[in-house]
Amino acid sequence: MEVKHWVLLGWALFALSGVFFLIDAIESGDKTALGSAITWILGVGCFLVVYRGTPEE
Repeated sequence: MEVKHWVLLGWALFALSGVFFLIDAIESGDKTALGSAITWILGVGCFLVVYRGTPEE
């Protein structure tokens, strides 16, 4: 596997952890955790956006 694919996999796993964090925040009703989870997912999305439509090297 190329380095780019490992990096993308790592960011995808970070995003998945944010989704689990978001689910837990919703279930517990914790507004601070909810805001943190949303911020986490948006931050990961900012890093992942560079992989959208980039040509293979």
